[in-house]
Amino acid sequence: VTNLFTGLVVDGFTDHPIQYKNKGSRKTDPDKWRYLVSDAKRFGKPGSTIRYATFETAFLRYVRHLDWQEVFREGKPDEKLKELDNQRIVCEGNLGAVNTRLKKLLRAIEDEDSPPKSILARIQELESEREALTVTLREMTSRQHMEQMQMRHARADGKALAVLIENAGDYDTRLRLREEIKRKVKRIRVFGKFKAASIPDRGMRPNPNPSFEIEFVNGVTRHVNLEDFQST
Repeated sequence: VTNLFTGLVVDGFTDHPIQYKNKGSRKTDPDKWRYLVSDAKRFGKPGSTIRYATFETAFLRYVRHLDWQEVFREGKPDEKLKELDNQRIVCEGNLGAVNTRLKKLLRAIEDEDSPPKSILARIQELESEREALTVTLREMTSRQHMEQMQMRHARADGKALAVLIENAGDYDTRLRLREEIKRKVKRIRVFGKFKAASIPDRGMRPNPNPSFEIEFVNGVTRHVNLEDFQST
């Protein structure tokens, strides 16, 4: 597993996807020629480039000691759970009202040999509405469960990630580490060593503070200066 961040990284300056590129060979220093390159360059536009090993080292060093409970608390899970619960109560009320109206209509025509078409059409509408509300209620329950699980396992997940990082030298462990990162991280915006000039068509100019921004799945972000987590 050469790239732990497939599909997660974008150019912080242009919002183009960033792709993993190997510009060398195994016979030479492999880390020297592995880069994350902005897709903007494929379209002839200036974009971020960063050496892959530099970025991976900084990212893993940062998240290894991250307080995951704090990250999830900042996402205000209690407020989200309360909001979801309120939405669920409203949905359950609407579903109950639809079922009541449906039962009344069905009772009204149970002795009819040829019920009015308008009533049959209304019954069909209510059945469709009931089905849609049932699906929505199921989705809300699932979201509540997911939020509760994230809160419950935040500390354990952080410890598990630290163990994977510590032992990420073999293929299987790196594969598990990549999946764990995807489970926690929505997007990583990279601000490389060069950025587009303020004047169009002037190419790139140095970025004195290369960095990256992690957006977690709950919407919380962390901005990290690359030099703070460089290899020693």
